[in-house]
Amino acid sequence: MHHHLPGGDRELQRWLKDYGIEPTPRVGVRQQEAFAKLSKKSGRDRHELLEEAVDGLIDKYRWKASAPKR
Repeated sequence: MHHHLPGGDRELQRWLKDYGIEPTPRVGVRQQEAFAKLSKKSGRDRHELLEEAVDGLIDKYRWKASAPKR
């Protein structure tokens, strides 16, 4: 709907910000396809793989954010 109204996208973004709603993270088609193949090849549950990947990313950037600045 917001794509069909003049300025609708801006209004939607402002509304989301006002209510503190964060958009759901998404991945691109290439990543989706690679992820599906990885799950099949590894025999691991997609949700477990995703949690492991996100935990690794969080740990990586948490460490970088806490490292002393030079």
